[in-house]
Amino acid sequence: MLREASTAGRSAADNHGTGSGLAAVLGAAAGAVGGVFGSLVTGKVQRDGVLISVRAEHLKERRQPRHEVYKAFIQSLTTLKDRVLAENYENTRAEEEDAFRKEINARWIDVSLLGPIYVNSHAVEVRDLALVVVNRMGAARECASVLLRLNGDEGDDVFEHAERSAGHAVDSVRAHAELLGATIDAFSVTASEALNDDGTKRRLGLRERMRRFRPLIPRQGFQQDT
Repeated sequence: MLREASTAGRSAADNHGTGSGLAAVLGAAAGAVGGVFGSLVTGKVQRDGVLISVRAEHLKERRQPRHEVYKAFIQSLTTLKDRVLAENYENTRAEEEDAFRKEINARWIDVSLLGPIYVNSHAVEVRDLALVVVNRMGAARECASVLLRLNGDEGDDVFEHAERSAGHAVDSVRAHAELLGATIDAFSVTASEALNDDGTKRRLGLRERMRRFRPLIPRQGFQQDT
């Protein structure tokens, strides 16, 4: 009996020791895993903080140059719009039209180099519409030139057709210039958002940005010249 009790006691002690050792190993393993996970989380937080700081500094450096090129671009577009929407529209000269094209393209290049991409996307739309306005100005000038060359010997039908064509051409210029004005306003909002971005917010992916910033120009109201 004593021997059996002694043997049972030793077995219980061995089992207790084994259980305590296993618990200690498992506890150590769990602690190690928790430590590794905590380190990964801490490292990610620190890395994200560094990236936000770097991006914020990058945006700060670009804010003033972007402000200047956005302003110059908008001013060029506004000058074109005001030229057309003056109370008494006067036909342009070919040299004036070329000057508008060069100015608008030059300002657009400045914007495209400084970005960001969603501003560039809208800047392309505004530039294209502005160039359509310039082309329509040229068409109105040519229609007016045809009307002025008539000497009265061509007949009433010819004169009336030329007169209607000249009137429609001017109406088309003004309609596109009014659309340009609304588009300039929309672009200004996009540019302002870019300038107000301090880099502390989560950065949108390219696809998400393109979904967020829809085209400025309703396609049913805009037909690009070819």
